Amino acid sequence: MFVALLLLCLSGCEFSTFTSPGDLLAAPKLTGENQAIEEAFESAVGTDISLMTPKTGDYLSSYILYDIDKDLADECLVFYKTNNDTGRFAILDSRDEVWSVVADLTAPGSSVISVQFCDICGDDIPEIFITWNILSSGDSKCLTVYGGYDSEILRFGTVKNLVTENYSSCYIEDADDDGKDEIFTILREIADNKYIYNASLLDEGTDGSLTFCDSTALSIGSAEISEILTDNTDQCRFFIDFPVSDGYIATTVVEYSTDGGLYEIPDISNLTIRRSDFLCTDADNDGEIEIPIYETCPGAEDENGDELFLTGYSVFRDNDLTIKEKILTLSDGITINWTEILDKITVTDGNIVNFYVYNAENDTTGYRLFFIAKTDGEIPENGIILKKSHGISYYAAITVDGEARGITAELLKSIINIEEQ
Repeated sequence: MFVALLLLCLSGCEFSTFTSPGDLLAAPKLTGENQAIEEAFESAVGTDISLMTPKTGDYLSSYILYDIDKDLADECLVFYKTNNDTGRFAILDSRDEVWSVVADLTAPGSSVISVQFCDICGDDIPEIFITWNILSSGDSKCLTVYGGYDSEILRFGTVKNLVTENYSSCYIEDADDDGKDEIFTILREIADNKYIYNASLLDEGTDGSLTFCDSTALSIGSAEISEILTDNTDQCRFFIDFPVSDGYIATTVVEYSTDGGLYEIPDISNLTIRRSDFLCTDADNDGEIEIPIYETCPGAEDENGDELFLTGYSVFRDNDLTIKEKILTLSDGITINWTEILDKITVTDGNIVNFYVYNAENDTTGYRLFFIAKTDGEIPENGIILKKSHGISYYAAITVDGEARGITAELLKSIINIEEQ
């Protein structure tokens, strides 16, 4: 089954809305073998035109070469405006080394945002996914998907517009590992001075076009979306980060199934409020998206006496959030996989991090189990090297009390990570 998700409002990609004068270019004079493309293009559409160039993405040229029909030879996409300011989109193909225009279509937008090639139908023939700015529709943009052709030589009229829809943000990926790319878009609307977000699911119709087969509203009331991600699991789901107040964000999760359709998991956002710099991520590169949960680290303070914080990385499994691990972030890119054996952490002069355990509730001193330090000289004899970078050695050392409580070099190396600065 072909799945293409359209969530009405948000952005896996950030696109500006207005056309700048730099988007319209006088047609460049190509040289070499590409000159034949330009000559064929101008022969078909004339020279009284201005080329348009995509603003973002991997394809930022006025002439985009790509093998869209998998015949082992590139076709050429060209975006342009006529002298009456009408946007158009042309495709050229070469037959017996002679280039000709095989598609010349009216553009639905005023300028090109991006061009992508994605296999939406799962037949190894890429569709052309184009996003456009629409100056007359506020912050909305427009997407089009062109396809309908096969691996034979492209002929005039074979390239078809499969769908045209307004959106505010979009995300494309094979979210459910079915061999077909999903299209996830979000469209934001305003009603009664409130922001309204809706989600829709696109599927392939019997005529090869893309049609709506499901939709759902989203419980997002913010003015914008921070990020959209999808994980590499057997479920088709999207993680949406959005602001909830100044400096704070939350996450909601949208899933799709053939039985339940497209739906938003209820009440997740209330459990995921944290600082805005903690976006969803695949922190351990296992294909599963983690939602960072920000909390105070008991007994931990820096050299100024300020509290240190834990980041608990939660995963969404069986309709519930499960803490996968907790990370304590220190200075110099040092992170600690939190373990419950620790009761107190202090930082001395920004160079030594001390880790303590208390013996009883009224113990205010505690036993130092181990410490992390850095030096540009020799490390002590009992030092456990963690990382060397730019002449600085980072090391840990276990105290007698730490050894008595089972702290080992292997344990420290497994829980301490130092990122390159």
